[in-house]
Amino acid sequence: MKSRNPWMLIVLLLLPLLVLRGPGDAAFAAAPASAARRLEISLAQCVEGYIAGSDAVRTAEKKAADSAEAHKRAVAEKKAALSLAELKISAEAAELALAEARNNASLLGVQAYIGLAQAARDAESKHASLAVAEEKLRVLRLRHQAGLITSDTVLQQENAYLSAKDAVIRADDSLRQAKDDLCRAMAVDLYEEIILTTDVASLADETVTYDVAECTVLARAASSSYFSAVKSEELAGQKYEALQDPMIAAKAERASAEEALRDAAEKLSNAEKSLNDSVANALTQLDSLIRSLRMQVLSAQLADANLDVARIKFGYGEMLQYELDSEVNSVDQAHVRVTKAKEDLYVQVLKIESMIGRDVADMLSQAGLK
Repeated sequence: MKSRNPWMLIVLLLLPLLVLRGPGDAAFAAAPASAARRLEISLAQCVEGYIAGSDAVRTAEKKAADSAEAHKRAVAEKKAALSLAELKISAEAAELALAEARNNASLLGVQAYIGLAQAARDAESKHASLAVAEEKLRVLRLRHQAGLITSDTVLQQENAYLSAKDAVIRADDSLRQAKDDLCRAMAVDLYEEIILTTDVASLADETVTYDVAECTVLARAASSSYFSAVKSEELAGQKYEALQDPMIAAKAERASAEEALRDAAEKLSNAEKSLNDSVANALTQLDSLIRSLRMQVLSAQLADANLDVARIKFGYGEMLQYELDSEVNSVDQAHVRVTKAKEDLYVQVLKIESMIGRDVADMLSQAGLK
């Protein structure tokens, strides 16, 4: 029996490994690439994702389509005038409800986007506070060993350090949850790293003003519930008038129509009051947020001044490093509060714009936030 070629044997042994690894070791390189997942997203893109992934929007779209089809069919079948009017009201109300559903989803997207940004800043702030607490604990232990302070002071700082560590754990968990919630609401894969490309705080305008009367008129035109209440009251009035002739309507039928008219008028009154209250509350909240922003700006300016003094003291040897680091951390937190106040103000402006019938997603797109 002839012996095999040794080079052929080596090739046969290595062939399975070559097949598994593939050319250029691509299979091996693909694993770390897929693990380092990163998503860069703007505010407008996040809002679009929330609209696309919203069950409420899909439900409203179906209802609007069904209502429009029902009215179209009734017209083709030449239904009674009052029946046609009722179906037309339903179709128009459904369209308004669809716009409201889209805006609600948009606002949820904006709030989630800002919530993620705030969670990231909070986590960064908590890590900085932990570093300061750890350094302070190290210094106090050394001072205790030198006999300069009592053990109670060290114990108090150990407790503060543990509290700071626990705050870091909670902040990191909140950040991770904010990322997961945003991805799930947009119906996309979970990403370990999410880069927010829109600086929402820069969009805030503390000089923004609204006229109460004008907002009320616009809100009435945009509200599906108010529209339904108005049209239902009008329709009930038409039915009541049509049934006043005893030759075409029985007494019980007229009484029922009268009761329906009273009920419709009461619902309209309640809808009007509710809408007026909503507009007034929204504008009051806006004024409160503007005042809050101005106070946070002043607090940040005061923190900056205190830091300047602390740096002078540190330069003259009157402060320890951890004390200066604590002042720096306080300034950072003060400016974070300013950023949050601006973001809260911008959200409130979008809520008002939504209430008066503006398309939030369209606003963001036109603002160049794609």
